[in-house]
Amino acid sequence: RCIDHNDAVLAYLDQADPMDVILFARWTYLAEGLGNFGDVPGRVPLILSDGSIAPENFHAFMAALEAALTQLTARHDVTVILTLPKFDVSIPSAMLRNLRFGAQLPVLTLDQYNAREARTNAAITALAEAYGAMVLAPHDQLCATGRCAIAQDGIPLYLDQVHLSPKGNEVLRDYLFESLDLTAGRTSSP
Repeated sequence: RCIDHNDAVLAYLDQADPMDVILFARWTYLAEGLGNFGDVPGRVPLILSDGSIAPENFHAFMAALEAALTQLTARHDVTVILTLPKFDVSIPSAMLRNLRFGAQLPVLTLDQYNAREARTNAAITALAEAYGAMVLAPHDQLCATGRCAIAQDGIPLYLDQVHLSPKGNEVLRDYLFESLDLTAGRTSSP
């Protein structure tokens, strides 16, 4: 079970020497049920630590994140990475259809990303900063032109509509290293 795994990781971190801890997830999927099956709020209910289903995702999610931040920031330097841009179609498939048939490539603007992610990103940012955690927004890099990138040098940044490809992971890695290197006072380097 995910809860058991998460509890084991937190127990390990309670005993570990201070280190950098990076939290990275599809936050809007967890907080608002927006995800792979379309944007249907509540479609993906959270399971609470007692095994019951949360009556409403957002408040249960924020309470769980606050509990994790309380525990983690007491001992570690924590960085929270906000949600990556998510597309409605598989990026490699769309690129192949474009090459073969001239089909239009998917477009996700920074404004569209912000409209979809605003509530969750704002709440996570406020909560993380209240606990002294650093917040990184990879969409600032991926959507720097006002349109969220789908490829670099003709290589897809995604394996599907949401998961990064090896090239996408390189782009994210470079962004993280640059961002973390500019931050003074970290307990360890990436």
